[in-house]
Amino acid sequence: MSIWQEHNVEDTVRDILSRSRRKAGQRGYLTVYQIAIAIRQNHPILFQRLNLPIGGKGTRAYSLSKYLSREYLIAF
Repeated sequence: MSIWQEHNVEDTVRDILSRSRRKAGQRGYLTVYQIAIAIRQNHPILFQRLNLPIGGKGTRAYSLSKYLSREYLIAF
């Protein structure tokens, strides 16, 4: 079982997106970086288990934002 499946990361991301602000009846929009920050803030146990930095400027190694992007491309 992958980390993605083991920790239900997809469900967590869907929950974060469903709680994002909606404008004029449309779905809210978040970047992958914003989703990574929301995981850190709202799901600290998952963030700790994933053991990845958020990403952004200066992140050379694998990051949570890159991980989320890659896994979503594979899943869909």
